[in-house]
Amino acid sequence: MNFPVKPVTRRYAFVAFIMVLLSIAILVKAVYIMTVEKDFWMAVSDRFVKENVAVPPTRGNILAANGEVLAASLPEYKLYMDFMSWEKDSARWVKDQARRDSLLEVKMDSICQGMHALFPDIDPVAFRKHMLAGRQKRSHHWPLYKKRVTYIQYRQAKTIPLFNLSSNRGGFHVEEIKTRRNPYGKLAMRTIGDLYKGT
Repeated sequence: MNFPVKPVTRRYAFVAFIMVLLSIAILVKAVYIMTVEKDFWMAVSDRFVKENVAVPPTRGNILAANGEVLAASLPEYKLYMDFMSWEKDSARWVKDQARRDSLLEVKMDSICQGMHALFPDIDPVAFRKHMLAGRQKRSHHWPLYKKRVTYIQYRQAKTIPLFNLSSNRGGFHVEEIKTRRNPYGKLAMRTIGDLYKGT
């Protein structure tokens, strides 16, 4: 009985050739990333990756026998703005940065009025200057408000034009801070427990 040796051999040779091409392409891409794109990816890693970061434990709520809250963990937020594009290709960076600047210019009045409506201590004129200063400094992490805000205020801020876009498109982002709230103050603190530095 004769077997079709040549067709099978050619088929395996073709598959092996394709695998070799893929391996070479992966190797070339890896070398390109490690050399040409090294600075870009190092900047990205500095922004998103932090080594030896202490992760605080999640603390639940403590309730009394009748269901009243004795201690609760509530998040607070600090508001920031990223004015600059993260595109690595120069042509795409110029295009994306122009889009960001155009959106900021068009939505600036709505942003200032929206922040003033949400936080009355913010002056719209001063806030506009503050925003333009952040853009002039090409900041990726520009503080928008000096105080911490509640979750409800954060969600309301997300409805402001430009802030309602994703952080990659609009630049608005937050830093979450875990806080502990005791409705009854120091009452029964020894039993309920409190947060201290290093705990």
